[in-house]
Amino acid sequence: MTGVQTCALPIYLHAMSSVSDNLFGAYTHKLDPKNRIAIPAEWRPSEGCALLLLSGRRLDLPTVKAYTREKFQQLIDKIETTPGYTEAQIDLFIGKLYANCVEAVINAQGKLLIPKQMCEHAQLSSSVRLAARRGYFELWEPSLYEEVSRRENASISDINQSYGIL
Repeated sequence: MTGVQTCALPIYLHAMSSVSDNLFGAYTHKLDPKNRIAIPAEWRPSEGCALLLLSGRRLDLPTVKAYTREKFQQLIDKIETTPGYTEAQIDLFIGKLYANCVEAVINAQGKLLIPKQMCEHAQLSSSVRLAARRGYFELWEPSLYEEVSRRENASISDINQSYGIL
């Protein structure tokens, strides 16, 4: 992992001149026979920058999460300062995160190679749903994405009623 430059996802300006790296939207793209998928241009880190792919879950459904090194480190920092767990529990959990990660680079054509075991974990085949999650994105089998969206909507119904946005 030496020689890989540090980079961030695209930066967008927000109110009060604060700067944050947020991604927006969801897209469905085809997975080619070599397990490569086109990443939207506005989501791509600068050329040559590595992403960390993590086999994970959201609401008990399998997905692949794509982080920059900075966002992954922010996740680790947050976990390390979470109260209520022993240092040993946190070390085990962080170790598991590292073990479930692989480094990947988006090629010159804007395609990301997804390792076979990650495709199998997330049940990815011909179509993949890419979903923005603020500073990172997830890769989904489309029907599982529809199910996670349904579960998320049920989980946020109270807050949505308060704001009336979604």
